[in-house]
Amino acid sequence: MSRELAQKHGFKIAKTIDEALTLGTDRLQVAGVFSIGEHGDYPFTPDTKQHMYPRRRFFDEIADCFRRVGQVVPVFNDKHLAYRWSDAKHMFDRAAAMKIPLLAGSSLPVTWRRPALSLPLGCELEGALAVGHSGLEAYGFHALGDAAMHGRAAPRGRNGSRRRPRPARGAD
Repeated sequence: MSRELAQKHGFKIAKTIDEALTLGTDRLQVAGVFSIGEHGDYPFTPDTKQHMYPRRRFFDEIADCFRRVGQVVPVFNDKHLAYRWSDAKHMFDRAAAMKIPLLAGSSLPVTWRRPALSLPLGCELEGALAVGHSGLEAYGFHALGDAAMHGRAAPRGRNGSRRRPRPARGAD
């Protein structure tokens, strides 16, 4: 995807995270970092069968760059922080120590909707449906987040509270 977009729009694909953030200079050239650490062929953990995506390594390279240039910008980590609690804790603690604004969650609420969906303010919905594919860890995370619509289309109960999304799998 990136290679096609680079060719179409004429931007360079960097060899390192540091180069991507600084364009080879001693200053950040970005206003924020969107980290997606799951594209590639990674092994699974033996106990939970989660992909061992390099999210911590990516975050550490981002933080190392910030330390080198003496600047920080917000970091959004697509989905959860890490497959291992100690890695997630490390990322959280390092972000706090360096005063890096850090957020993690589904990236879908900030992507394009095709077709575009624009609901009138105050309209009532009977329900919403999101369909995902592939594994729960990668795309199920987005489907669940999208089903809840992050407050955009979540059905509300009589007292105004949001009802929880109800995930289904397979023939459910």
